[in-house]
Formats: sequence, structure tokens, C-alpha cells
Amino acid sequence: MMLRFENAFIMRKSVQDIMGTNVPLKLFNDSGCLFHALTTIHPATEKQLLIDLSILRQSYEHRDIAEILRIPGRNNPADALAKSDSSPALTNLLNNNTMIVNPNG
Repeated sequence: MMLRFENAFIMRKSVQDIMGTNVPLKLFNDSGCLFHALTTIHPATEKQLLIDLSILRQSYEHRDIAEILRIPGRNNPADALAKSDSSPALTNLLNNNTMIVNPNG
């Protein structure tokens, strides 16, 4: 998660410098535990997870991340790449250019 966030943050900064405008960064995640840990006061136990959560939470509070959204497993297009019994989310994304996310977790 952190590597993807760091890469997105760097790309966002580069695009903003080139375009001269603010580009919102949205964090999409399919883990309910991580979503709730980031958006609520939820204790984590692993030291590295605590550090990662602290960095992400601070970025969210400083509005470096515009939104944190949860993609329920049944709507996750990435599941089609790893699971044989996945939902049609990837097909829907490719055919209709739409994806279902749950802004409330």
C-alpha cells in the first residue's frame, strides 16, 4: 500500500507542477480493516502497519489525499486477475468504464 501511495503522490506532484493546477489524489482500497483504520480511530498492532497508517492518516489530514474510498470485494476488478470465481467487476470496468465504490466503507 505504501509504495503505491508514494508512487501516486510523486506522480500527482509531477502532474501538478506541469499543469499548474491541483490534482486530487484518491486512495481506493478493498480492505475493510485498513479502510476503517485510516478513517476512524482504530488501533493497529504491527509496528510497520502503525507507521504506514500514521503516514497515510497524516497525508489525509493535510489533504494530500482527497478521498479514501473502499471497493467491496464483490466490486473489485482486481479480483478477476487473481480469483477464478470473481465477480464481473473487471468486465464492467472494461466495457462500461465504470466501477462501483462504497464511500461509506
